[in-house]
Amino acid sequence: MLSLSVWDRFGLAIPRLENANRDVSSSLNMRAACRRRRHWIAPVDGIHNLG
Repeated sequence: MLSLSVWDRFGLAIPRLENANRDVSSSLNMRAACRRRRHWIAPVDGIHNLG
């Protein structure tokens, strides 16, 4: 009975952990993409501001 409840909790925890990992990795990827985009857009923005 006890082991069954532990396995149930473990089985419920696994999808949550996978979702958390996916959320973290996707947010990191988005942050990296934003940084990359900002790096490329910044000089263009400066030119527009000067113009």
